[in-house]
Amino acid sequence: MSIPAPQPLMLPLLKFAADGAEYTTNDAAKYLAVQFGLSESEKKKLLPTRKQAIFTNRVTLARSLLTKAGLQEACGEGVFRNTPHGQQVLEGDTPETKIPYLKKLAEANNKKTKKHDTPPTGNPKRTPTYLLTWKPSRAPWRSPLSRSIDDSIRKLHAKGFCDLRWSCGRSKRIEVDARVFLFRQGSDRPGIIASGQALCEPYEGDHWDKTRPGEKSRYILVRADSLLNADTTDILRREDLDCGSASLWNTQASGIAIPPDVAVELERRWSAHLRKLGQEPVLLTDEIAARKTHVEGNMSQVPMSRYERSGKARRECIEHYGLRCSVCDFDFEAAYGERGRGYIHVQHIVLMCEGRQRRTDPIADLRPICPNCHAMIHRRGKTITIEALRKLRKEVRALRSNIRG
Repeated sequence: MSIPAPQPLMLPLLKFAADGAEYTTNDAAKYLAVQFGLSESEKKKLLPTRKQAIFTNRVTLARSLLTKAGLQEACGEGVFRNTPHGQQVLEGDTPETKIPYLKKLAEANNKKTKKHDTPPTGNPKRTPTYLLTWKPSRAPWRSPLSRSIDDSIRKLHAKGFCDLRWSCGRSKRIEVDARVFLFRQGSDRPGIIASGQALCEPYEGDHWDKTRPGEKSRYILVRADSLLNADTTDILRREDLDCGSASLWNTQASGIAIPPDVAVELERRWSAHLRKLGQEPVLLTDEIAARKTHVEGNMSQVPMSRYERSGKARRECIEHYGLRCSVCDFDFEAAYGERGRGYIHVQHIVLMCEGRQRRTDPIADLRPICPNCHAMIHRRGKTITIEALRKLRKEVRALRSNIRG
């Protein structure tokens, strides 16, 4: 057989490292060569430079695609492992159906630059806005990395966003960074349930309707910044959407453009609705899933630039210091009861962006911190330390005390 291209190697490579252990590229190349039935001559065939085997080079390129998609990470020169995000892709009965998703996510992340320091909310630049649709009675929840809408919501609350793959109907014109809203169709609680941004342009994949084998459907990848479950939460209901024409909200199509003036009003109403629910997006750019070691700081190219954190280091930090903010002493459980139990952010004393990959001592290097103080540390693009924020808070309190006195 011919030597496979990098894309078909992506899922087998992800499966190869499914146990979470660290492997070398050469280990993977030897294993995959057997899986693909390569002959000895095919294994040894060299690139024109004669410095590397073609197959090993393609395994390296597949690794690069998976890394750009946030599904694998480097642990050293020529050494890699799956990320928790990558492990999630392998969940489910038919991971093979996720190959198009892997390709598009890698492409989307590869095209993105460092234009966003944090995932944007709303639509400050007034990019084109589109309406995607979902009819629960006809289709399951469409996220390759989540088993249900509640699972997607949990991921969003943990990380500040969740990635969805969604049908965009016949639309070919949705561009990267376009603002999108997800509309729940049907007679049972129709309305807006999610907002986010497009990570890629429309692409074709197998039709979402399993009764239509062999047919294709167009999809986009969406990074959702807000998501509500109509079964448990009050959504922005159809009857509250009196802006724009009735045909817009009664549409059966997905991927239609929302007129600019209507989009502005929709943003206003959506933001007001989220604030009413107490669910205005809080973007936890450093709250990502747990890892098996404390190696941190590998930079991932996603629509924002983020430095990856160790979940185990976070847990050990909390076990040692507790769940009170180390700056303002706020305790979520004391303020909100059961709903606030176990909730806190974690911040490095020495900022991650000051260095490359490194090992973290959870007790010496990390401190628990509430979202408000966390936001103040990173506000306006100029990051300060925990100690500097403590000092600032003390100075402001002293100043106010003098004024009152």
